[in-house]
Amino acid sequence: MIIIEKTYNKSVKFACAKNAHTWTPLPLRHLPQRYVRIKMKNILIPLLLIYGTNASAITIEGNSKYKTQVKKCLKLLSIKARTEYRLVKKHIGVIYQSDKSGMNAWENPPRYLMSDRTAFYSITWCASTIAHDAYHSYLYQKYKPSNSKKTPYDKWGGFKAEKEAIKYQEKVMKKIGSSNHEINYLKKLDGTHGDYNKDGKLDSTDYKKRNW
Repeated sequence: MIIIEKTYNKSVKFACAKNAHTWTPLPLRHLPQRYVRIKMKNILIPLLLIYGTNASAITIEGNSKYKTQVKKCLKLLSIKARTEYRLVKKHIGVIYQSDKSGMNAWENPPRYLMSDRTAFYSITWCASTIAHDAYHSYLYQKYKPSNSKKTPYDKWGGFKAEKEAIKYQEKVMKKIGSSNHEINYLKKLDGTHGDYNKDGKLDSTDYKKRNW
């Protein structure tokens, strides 16, 4: 007897349940959202899900070490922070190895520039910053003018937006098992840390002074 309980998301094409001898294909096209399990003789067995989109849908540009690190971070998000991972896939199309970190939300696809310092600090820190900048990209689309012009920077990258992204990042960090040190550091940030020249705004001048 096989009972399908729930599905993970609409992009699932099909799943296979592995028992001791065979793989059983299970079509999931018309099932509700969430997660999928089967029950065989009162034993719950996890399903291997085959997604229409996954971590590989995000292009990673950089050397092999960088790509490996980023893939680990995306995998962590896909397992521990599924809801936030869906936002990442929707609002980041490219993760690019750069000397500074920042979100080019106006590009098509949106491109997250991430430095080695950010990427290799830790798996959890790297993963949480991907979610952080995906949130900035989400804000860019949320406030994009109907005339197709660029979203005003203050709407998606200013102090208020930065505070929102930090709060979102903190939620992700708690889900993925970040250290207390990382979480406590993030809690101390008030959204103004990127204002290097202390002129009361965040702009390209501040970005050029970044060391992360």
